[in-house]
Amino acid sequence: LQNNQYDPIYSENPQQIFFTTLERQYINNEVIESQNYHWLFLTKSATGPRLVMLFSRLGSSNPNLPPSPPRESTNSTIGQAIQLWLRDCRAGAIRME
Repeated sequence: LQNNQYDPIYSENPQQIFFTTLERQYINNEVIESQNYHWLFLTKSATGPRLVMLFSRLGSSNPNLPPSPPRESTNSTIGQAIQLWLRDCRAGAIRME
C-alpha cells in the first residue's frame, strides 16, 4: 500500500485488520440481515495508531448474491467511528491492548 501512495503520510508500513459486521434492517415488520466485510489499514505514529484507509464490501440480504466490490470507505460511518475510537485511545480515555 505504501508504494502506491504518491506522498506517504507516515513512515511505518500500515498494519492490516480484517473484520466483519452484521447489519440488521427492519422493513415492514421483517428483519433483513446482511454481513459486511471491512479491510482496515492502521499505522503507528508518535502519539498512537492512526487510520490510513478503510475498504468495505457490502453483503447482500440474498444469500445467492455475492457481496459488492470493495470500495474505499474511510469517511463512511464505520470509518468515522474507528477514527473517533482511535482519537479516544490516543487521548488515554480508552486503553488499547
